[in-house]
Amino acid sequence: GDHRDLHSFPTRRSSDLPYSWGWLLFGIGCALVINFFVGAMPSAAQDEMTVFTGRSPEAVVEQFLNEDKPEGLEVGIVRTSQAGDYAISTYYYGEGGGFVVVQRTDRQWQNICADGGAPDGAYFVNICKVPLEDAQALWDKYLADGENLTPPTRE
Repeated sequence: GDHRDLHSFPTRRSSDLPYSWGWLLFGIGCALVINFFVGAMPSAAQDEMTVFTGRSPEAVVEQFLNEDKPEGLEVGIVRTSQAGDYAISTYYYGEGGGFVVVQRTDRQWQNICADGGAPDGAYFVNICKVPLEDAQALWDKYLADGENLTPPTRE
């Protein structure tokens, strides 16, 4: 056969470029829109988060939610679960939501980590740096309080 069959691979023609550039620009636009909306959600790694203190976990979370909140956006605490010196509050933030983990220190509570979306027990240990025993107790309390999702079932 033809020797070109051995070395065939897709090539670009100059006529393909406008189409490729269109998809590239579309992808960049989508990334910017997603970044805008994700950036509007409150979330914070420990090293970049503003630390709030208060007399209760809810007081700390209220401060967290209201920091830089866009005017007219509805925010609030869904529920707080506490185990020992740690608590987790789930919240809604407009159409989204997330959770804040707080710790009691010297009769005050302070936020130690937060993220958008549903809580994950491993997050308490790996990101929030909650000791394993305390993280397990907090996760168990959180699940007992009914925030867990319905278990998957076979159809």
